[in-house]
Amino acid sequence: MRKALLLLFFLFFLPPLVTVIYVSASQGTYNFGSDPAVGISDNGVVCTPSGERTYSFTTRAVKGEFTFYGGQFFSGPPVNSPSFSVQLNAQLFTGHQVYWAQDVALVKSSGSAYVVVAVDNLWNFTIYHAGLQGVTGKGIDNGTFYEYAYPTRFVTRAPFTVTAEMVAITQGGHPAVEMFFSFSNSTFSTSFQYDTVVIPVGGYSFFGVGLPSIYPDDIEWVVGGGGGGSSLSVNAWSATMTAWYRHDGTFYVLTGGSPISHDTGESATGISETWDNSQMIVQQTYGGITCSPLWTAQAHVEKEKDTLQINVLPDGAEWLGKLVGPEDECISLTDGGSLNTSSLPPGQYTLTVNLLVAGQEVYSYSYPFSVGKPAEVTVTSPSGYFIANGVEYKSNSTYNFSVPVTITFPQVNVSTDERLVYSYSLVNNEKEEEVSITSGGIYNVTAEYVKQYYVNFPFPVKGSVNGVNGTLDTGWYNAGDEVEVFPQLVNLGEEEANVSGSSFTVESGEATLNYYYLYYVNLSQGTYVFIDGNLTYFKSGFLRQGTSFSVDRVFNVSIGEREVVSSNVSNVTVISPLFVEINLKVQYLVKETLPNGTSLEWVNSGENITFPKVIDEGEERYVINGTDWYVVKAPENLSPPYLLQFLVRATLPTGNVTQWVDNGTLVRFPMIYVNSSVRWYTNSSVVVNSPMNVTPAYVLQYFVTLKLPNGTIKGWYDDHSTIKFPMIYVNSSVRWYTNSSVVVNSPMNVTPAYVLQYLLNETLPNGTLTKWVDNGTLVRFPMIYVNSSVRWYTNSSVFVSSPMNVTPAYVLQYFVTVTLPNGTIKGWYDNGTKIALPHVINVKQGVRYVTSILCVTIEKPINSSPQYVLQYLLNETLPNGTLTKWVDNGTLVRFPMIYVNSSVRWYTNSSVFVSSPMNVTPAYVLQYFVTVTLPNGTETMWADYGKPINIPSIINDTDVLYVLSSEPIALNHSITPVYEKEFKVSIQYPNGTVTRYIPDHNSLRLEYNAPFYDTVKWVGTYQVSNGGEVKVDSPIYEKAVVTFNYLLLIPIVVILVSFLFLMVRKRSADLN
Repeated sequence: MRKALLLLFFLFFLPPLVTVIYVSASQGTYNFGSDPAVGISDNGVVCTPSGERTYSFTTRAVKGEFTFYGGQFFSGPPVNSPSFSVQLNAQLFTGHQVYWAQDVALVKSSGSAYVVVAVDNLWNFTIYHAGLQGVTGKGIDNGTFYEYAYPTRFVTRAPFTVTAEMVAITQGGHPAVEMFFSFSNSTFSTSFQYDTVVIPVGGYSFFGVGLPSIYPDDIEWVVGGGGGGSSLSVNAWSATMTAWYRHDGTFYVLTGGSPISHDTGESATGISETWDNSQMIVQQTYGGITCSPLWTAQAHVEKEKDTLQINVLPDGAEWLGKLVGPEDECISLTDGGSLNTSSLPPGQYTLTVNLLVAGQEVYSYSYPFSVGKPAEVTVTSPSGYFIANGVEYKSNSTYNFSVPVTITFPQVNVSTDERLVYSYSLVNNEKEEEVSITSGGIYNVTAEYVKQYYVNFPFPVKGSVNGVNGTLDTGWYNAGDEVEVFPQLVNLGEEEANVSGSSFTVESGEATLNYYYLYYVNLSQGTYVFIDGNLTYFKSGFLRQGTSFSVDRVFNVSIGEREVVSSNVSNVTVISPLFVEINLKVQYLVKETLPNGTSLEWVNSGENITFPKVIDEGEERYVINGTDWYVVKAPENLSPPYLLQFLVRATLPTGNVTQWVDNGTLVRFPMIYVNSSVRWYTNSSVVVNSPMNVTPAYVLQYFVTLKLPNGTIKGWYDDHSTIKFPMIYVNSSVRWYTNSSVVVNSPMNVTPAYVLQYLLNETLPNGTLTKWVDNGTLVRFPMIYVNSSVRWYTNSSVFVSSPMNVTPAYVLQYFVTVTLPNGTIKGWYDNGTKIALPHVINVKQGVRYVTSILCVTIEKPINSSPQYVLQYLLNETLPNGTLTKWVDNGTLVRFPMIYVNSSVRWYTNSSVFVSSPMNVTPAYVLQYFVTVTLPNGTETMWADYGKPINIPSIINDTDVLYVLSSEPIALNHSITPVYEKEFKVSIQYPNGTVTRYIPDHNSLRLEYNAPFYDTVKWVGTYQVSNGGEVKVDSPIYEKAVVTFNYLLLIPIVVILVSFLFLMVRKRSADLN
């Protein structure tokens, strides 16, 4: 059976806190022919050297660790994204119920980074298609399965490591699973418990393998598709993983070692696995999947002297070693180990190595061995160390060894030409070349060494060492050896060494040898030669090293001809064997004129002169244009023809091309066909007249086949060019339409999506519209906007299945904006529509707006604000009761007089300015209506209760003035106040008029102080002389009349005349 993992395969495309989960699940029998997920699992079967062993076990905790180093991958449907999952899956047993728990890491590639999310699921495996009910946790129980995704995403680069762990617990009497997750990379790490899933049944829970279940029960830590039963396809991959179960508080590697899954619905291809026992990890790389186990579980013990090396496979599993013998011991061997037997008592032992699964044995290996009585050995050696049973020890010390023990001594290289060589040992003063101790006891071992020198001889010679004749050659000689070299001629093939006798004692690597070399000189034919300057006929023989030897000589026949005796050597000193080829040749003088210069040389008759095919001048050259050789038969002047060429370097898409091209050549660059459907295209060319570095413009092209409704088009198209597919007209009102295009980035067979369209003629209010419409389209006719506030509206539509002429029904609409105090009414309204306006708009308690406009008729676009008046609720507490009324904002409310009856009222002059809801108690005064009888008539008034009446203190009645003499205190409805009468008295003086009021019955004295020559008389109401008195009992008007008194002028005139007369007389008397 396979159960598909609940994965968030589109979680990566949502914001980080969104936890929408998609699940695709399948149930049924697992098909071993289909691709599984890949990793490490344990289904209760382990391979051992003696065959498969089956077992079952339970555990309360499972864990997996996965490190990803990078790869290229893609999960197919329904995920269809570069993602994969790493799943920790196990069956959870709770009494009679079986569940499937999953702790999963989802990984999605995002550019150069990866996004990692933790997810957990729970399924019911009790029976086929069983559901869940009441499972609680941080996630959702949808009845089929439980699901939760940790809201935090980890964005990282490779490498990174994730760890998943599930722990079965009991919480509140119910079985539960704790979900743990860890993430780390080179700069960050975190571990956390992110969910606890509680199952609403009784009892406890554990994970099981090999227990009764309708589904394969295993523990698996595997890599698969990114969710929904998808398959992971891998093109490159590098990762490691390990999985464990817990027993007695310790985590052990899963024992079974199966590399594939047995339950999950996700799968993977392209991942190959091997078990790295030294690191206890599964190495995952790109390659084919195999179903063979990752290991064959086994143990092996190797004995090296006193040490037992215990090797186990797999490391990290639950291995236990048991030592049985004179001393018993149990050894934990999770990672293998070693046992030092030197401390064990002598006797026979058996070491048993057991592989356990949750404490039960599934494999056993036994290794018997014995331990003997030790030997106490003291070793003395100039080498500084020795080897006992393959182990190095320092010399000049005492050791206890288990027997048997073999002791060897190393050779000591002092330098490249000096060494100490082991000769023998004294074992308890007994000479032994090899030291092997087979029984216990006390031993003294002294190593004896010989000093040797590496002596170099230039060649083997006859001689003797310490009187023993033989051949002396390069090699090791004991220090102090006496060496004698005999006189001799040593043949060394084509050379000889003349050795004179000598002898020396070996004290270093140098040999004392006196000799010189002779070399064999052979001529192809006898001739006269110069040997050490002497002309001598010579054919062959040995010549001493250092001899001078010369053969060459020349004879000039004419200016352009000569004979030459030549050889393969000329004027040489003999330092090696020599063969001399003697040649007698006729030579001619040949002049060669080439593009790079002229040369003269002697050439043998009949010899071919080979002209250089190419004369290289850096980035230009000359190439022979014709025969490149000439047979010399006489002196010659030769000028062979050459072509000038230039070096052209062309950078092509497929690589760099360097070529020599003739001067003036037009080079056309070729099209480069990668294959039948991919080529590099160019029409570039260049005329070569100098060295060039050329990068012709190439365009990558692909062969594209377009399958259209009316036929097929084939051709070459540029890379990244866009092919816009054409419209195909059947007739004037029917066509095949597409707006699709394709970007060419590879060879293609393209069948573009075409839609059959018909011509639709629409007669609209603003004119006629002709357009193409897809067959089967429901055309909804558009609103026609005359402007931003006028449009033609329709909800008409037509189903197009042929060419059509349509006149849809339209309604004229206007855009209306009515701004009310509490908001705005906006929208389109049919012409003639009436919009009802609210008469009252209540804003809040005590606040409202009112208007007298009840509706608006829509006959044009409207953007209006109907006149609303802001009103506040005014609560007035009056003497006669409470009055509530709405008052316009800003109103000055004057409170009214309240009449109890015609003669009693409440009076106020209070007012209030209304700008908010108000509760007002105006100040009122109780008043009575009072009739006051005054001298000039009757006056009525309202008077405050308990306060004096405001009666005029003076009543001016033109010429009569009434002055209040007393003011009544008591308030009565009828009052006659007491006034004193005063009359107006107006007195006109010559210099002005004085007016005043004088009380009735008073007396008035009329008097005006005038000069003595004036006479005063009062006229008016009364006719009295100046200073007379009158009685005031009515208004009085009096005027002082002043007249001149002419009787007083007579005496003045008389006096004046008398004075003048006297003055005249006096003047006359003076004159006389």
